[in-house]
Amino acid sequence: MSATSSLETAANLLTAWGFPVAKRTGWASKKARTDIAFSPSGVIFHHTAAWTTTDALLFDTGNGKIKAPLCHWSIDRDGRITLGAGGYANHAGINSKAAVAKILAGADAEVKPGPDDDGYSANRYTVGIEVKCPGAYNEAQRKAAVALGAALVIAFGWDKARVPAGAHKEITRRKPGDPGDDMGAFRAEVRALIKTKTAPPPKPAPKSAQVTVLVANCQSYDGDCSEAAWRARAQLMAKSSPDVILVQETTDPGRKAMCDELGKGWSYHSNGKSVAILIGPRVKKAGLKRTVSFGTAFGHGAVKLPLKVDGVGFDAISQHTRPASILPDKIEIQLKNGDVAKGATLAGTWPAIFGGDFSLNDPRIAGWIRATPKFDSVDRPGPQSPDAIFTKGSKVKLESAKLIDPGNLSDHKWVVATFTVSA
Repeated sequence: MSATSSLETAANLLTAWGFPVAKRTGWASKKARTDIAFSPSGVIFHHTAAWTTTDALLFDTGNGKIKAPLCHWSIDRDGRITLGAGGYANHAGINSKAAVAKILAGADAEVKPGPDDDGYSANRYTVGIEVKCPGAYNEAQRKAAVALGAALVIAFGWDKARVPAGAHKEITRRKPGDPGDDMGAFRAEVRALIKTKTAPPPKPAPKSAQVTVLVANCQSYDGDCSEAAWRARAQLMAKSSPDVILVQETTDPGRKAMCDELGKGWSYHSNGKSVAILIGPRVKKAGLKRTVSFGTAFGHGAVKLPLKVDGVGFDAISQHTRPASILPDKIEIQLKNGDVAKGATLAGTWPAIFGGDFSLNDPRIAGWIRATPKFDSVDRPGPQSPDAIFTKGSKVKLESAKLIDPGNLSDHKWVVATFTVSA
């Protein structure tokens, strides 16, 4: 990148950081000499020795003895920054070669210069900055000068850790007190600002959303499929504030009645038989429904729906495994686990929540974990925990789970759980 391009980049950085920056007309072509290449690898700060020095003198007319431009940048009393030249500038005069080398290498403490070396000038190697003041910089000027130093280091790609920035007083004995600032402390401020401006942005926290899922087998003891019974089930479901309800043993009129009772924004998506997913107003359908049938007239099977809550996607699967009453005794467990495996295959690449009536206390699902405890969810002798929720993927975390007793509305207790799902 050329020197003028880097100088313009520095100006743009300063503007982005909130500093007032002006660029004089024709600045890029301004140069004091055409016979010496300008290849800066550092920056030298000066003071003008007066508050009243004008940009016209610095960039256009010179001081009567030395040809303009006398610097590349100026900083006014109020901290305003001006870019006025893009080529070789007469700002440093004759200097100590060893002192300049120390500045360009990045000194910590102030550099004490030795005698000037005849014919050697830092002009070809450094950007010159004139701050309009008679001694030390005022607060606004100091802040602007530190920012300009940082912007130049970044724009030119100089060593950010060492900071090749110095003062006129550090490279020649002719200019004691130019400027009056402690340059060791000044360079430390430049380094600190560079760290702030070039630090990688913090990684955004993973996007996540909480979702409450209810598993509800709706077969009642007395087989009540009246509209009033479906609405009563929905009223009980609503008390848990679910976002997603995974239902089994339902009918199409029953699902319609429940969604109507649950309120605006609720909809259902079934396997065409008795298994369905009800989704609330927070939840958006995010893909195509998929189903699998286990080959019974009643409609045992599973349905999967890709969903999003607050922009975070996950798969929800509702399952109803075939019960023992319709399976051969000798291979009952094998067939039930086969049903569970078929339902699990519906999951895609998103985090997944898989719930339902599995007709097994311990279904085997490779790659899944049982998220909810082994609740005793059926009133039969011995532990009965077929109603459960499993999860797949490290981005689904169980926050809480409990059992709901629906009384005569179902011969199964219902499982409700809240999860945090991360994107």
